[in-house]
Amino acid sequence: MEQKSGRLVSLTPEQIERFWSISIGGSGGWSCYLLVKAEGRDYESFIVHKRQHLCEDDAKLLNADYRKR
Repeated sequence: MEQKSGRLVSLTPEQIERFWSISIGGSGGWSCYLLVKAEGRDYESFIVHKRQHLCEDDAKLLNADYRKR
């Protein structure tokens, strides 16, 4: 996974506890950070620019794909 800092972090699916996202920018945000909770740490991933979806949609899809809570 590439973090927003550019640092690469290797995580196995077993290490990942869950995904979530937060809006950034004014008035509900114009983009999102995708976040990953793994091994008790929170990793901020790349910025996802919103188009026709909500920030939480990406995290919900990833949680479903990886069967995370």
